[in-house]
Amino acid sequence: MKKLFNILIIMALAVAANAQTDTLQKPNLFRNATSDTEENSDVSTHVTNSQRVDSVAESIRNLLSLYSSGKYLDVLDLSKEIHKKYHLSQTQNQLRQKYTIAAYKDLAYHHEADSAAKVFLQKDPFYKVMRFDPVPFRDVLNNYYTMPKFSLWMSLGYSTLKPHLDTVHVIIDTLQRKPTYEAVGFSAQLGFEYHFMRFLSVSAAPTFTTYEMNRSSKRSEISTFYYNEKFQTIALPIFVEAYWYMGRYFFVPSVYAGVQAKYLIQSKLSTYEETDGVYLDIPSYEENTDIKNRFNVAMLGGIRLNFNHRRMTYFGDLGIAYDLNELNNASKKLENKPLIYNQTFIPDSYHIIEYLIRLGVKINLKYTTIAKFDYGH
Repeated sequence: MKKLFNILIIMALAVAANAQTDTLQKPNLFRNATSDTEENSDVSTHVTNSQRVDSVAESIRNLLSLYSSGKYLDVLDLSKEIHKKYHLSQTQNQLRQKYTIAAYKDLAYHHEADSAAKVFLQKDPFYKVMRFDPVPFRDVLNNYYTMPKFSLWMSLGYSTLKPHLDTVHVIIDTLQRKPTYEAVGFSAQLGFEYHFMRFLSVSAAPTFTTYEMNRSSKRSEISTFYYNEKFQTIALPIFVEAYWYMGRYFFVPSVYAGVQAKYLIQSKLSTYEETDGVYLDIPSYEENTDIKNRFNVAMLGGIRLNFNHRRMTYFGDLGIAYDLNELNNASKKLENKPLIYNQTFIPDSYHIIEYLIRLGVKINLKYTTIAKFDYGH
């Protein structure tokens, strides 16, 4: 009985072992030998991209080959197909456009060649024809030029002032009848320019300027009278500028002329007399705006040296401006009582001549393509 029981146990263990073996999954051997879906996708994408690049390059080569064979209509058909079918780089698209324009020109489709040339220059307004470009393409492109419609600029300036004296009011004896003036100014300018022709433009440039003017005159052998003034203005110059290209785009000189409205924001003065051997306490500046002509008009002109680099222009400016009205209001010359009775001084009557130097940078916007002879061909 015991022997029979042992035999039954052995048989049960054998059955269980067989059942366990049947339910075990096969081991995942050589897992790296089979790529998953993502890896297969990357390889497929890489192959597709490579094929696309090869197809574009082959199509461009076919385009050049057709043009060399004189099959200009086939060039136009293939050019349209390439443009619709592929996403081209800038270099590839330029090459396609060059031979398309050349094919139009060779077929005497002048209007189509002109239209394609305008599109070409809108994409790259600074393109310069090269020696290896197709001759018909060069002929078409040489009939056009590009120019910006608008420009914005910012500049900083330094100026020296020279008063043009009308009247020097002398109310006491003095050794020096004609006073000595030293005056400088610093300005900041924002400009807007509209180009209505390649060689002509009109500009408006709001300008803020701060000035310091020092006047001195010898009253005796041992004493000098000083009249120092600080004033600030805002101005709106409007001027026409003419450019001289001389066949070169990088360096372009120009001349300008116009008018500007000026408004005096503030004026302050400080006056004192310095005598040898006497202690001097220089007074602070006091408000002096009310006795000025706050509104003024000036004529202006000058020359500029422009250095162009693609959409940027760097310029240096030498200019002159002449105020039509006097700085001091002649009808109010006796209103500053402390100045008259304490310093025995009446301000001079004079117009200001301003000589200025500016340095600035300009951004050119919205380039347009223009035919040199009002038509491309």
